[in-house]
Amino acid sequence: MPLSTGFHNYNTVAKTIPPTEAQVTTAVPVPVPVTEAEVIREMFKKYDANNDGVLCRKELAKAFKDWGARIPWWRTRGALCCANANKDGAINHNEWDDLVKFASDLGHTVK
Repeated sequence: MPLSTGFHNYNTVAKTIPPTEAQVTTAVPVPVPVTEAEVIREMFKKYDANNDGVLCRKELAKAFKDWGARIPWWRTRGALCCANANKDGAINHNEWDDLVKFASDLGHTVK
């Protein structure tokens, strides 16, 4: 029979003691990895003023202006030429992938 040393097995003690409130509230969440394209897409979604899933010319121009484009209307024109497949003058949800690729190719990245 082994002799008892009077010490607890700390592995079992740690499992039975609930965390304190400070430990619970200061827990660091594990970041979810996202791609550059997903971040750019989310950036564009912020400029969809009426939340209809379509970016009109004005919304695109505001996005490019806020992102520091020297000539926002030129970037808007380029985006519409590259991504607006149905030529309706706006970027709908089916065309977002092309818009994100256009912005990424221009160097709009996450900083």
